[in-house]
Order: sequence, then structure tokens, then C-alpha cells
Amino acid sequence: MTPLLFRRSARAPLTLALAGAIVLGAVVLWLVLDAAWWIVLPMALIALPALIEAARGRIARLDLDETRLTWASGARRGDVALNRIAQARFRTTFDLSQRLILRLDDGRRQNVPPECLPPGRRLEQALAARGVPTHRTILRD
Repeated sequence: MTPLLFRRSARAPLTLALAGAIVLGAVVLWLVLDAAWWIVLPMALIALPALIEAARGRIARLDLDETRLTWASGARRGDVALNRIAQARFRTTFDLSQRLILRLDDGRRQNVPPECLPPGRRLEQALAARGVPTHRTILRD
């Protein structure tokens, strides 16, 4: 079987656009409307973490081969052998984002960061093809 390799920016384009709009709004308030710096500065600082992470070029990744599932997003990393996964539980939340909880054979749960998950059902199908039991719920826990 071919390995499943997934890569994307750790920040969504919508998040970066929103951060840019916040900074632009702060600059407009300061330059055009002559707002005080102590009003504008906190507004601009809200967007700073997203802009720094985008400038660093962090990548969210997920790799699935015949024996292991590995992922990384920023400082969060994980690595699980497929034979240790008792169930891969996919959940679609109310905001229509996907979540993946791996239930391990020792009873522990391992959450995979949502930004590491490929769109659609590619990961679910790839895990099922490798013999990992999967379960999908929509809008419930």
C-alpha cells in the first residue's frame, strides 16, 4: 500500500487574512482617525502570534505507512504504532471541522491536532485499509 503523506500550513488562510485585517484596522485607526496608541497597540498585538507563526512557515503534517501513524504541528508531535490503535474515532463537530481521537490498546486516548488531518475521508479509508477499526460520529461526542 502507498503511504499517506499530508502537509499544509499550520495556519489556515482565513486566519491569516483575519490577522492581516486586524493589523490593517489598527493602522487605519492610528493614522486616519488619530486614535491613541494605547487603544491601537492591544488591537495589533492580538494578531501577533498568528503572524509570527506564518512568518516562521510552520507546517502541519501527517504520515501514515504500513506500521505507524505520525503527526506534527508546531510543538505538538505524536507517533503511534498501528497495532496499538484499538479504534480511530472520527468526529465532525458543529463547526464542521474534523477531530480524530485514537483509542489505544492500553485504554489511553491520543488526540491528533485538527490541522494535521487531511480533508475528506482519505485518512479514515487509509486506516481501514490497514486493518485499524474506525468509527465516525457527526455532531455528537
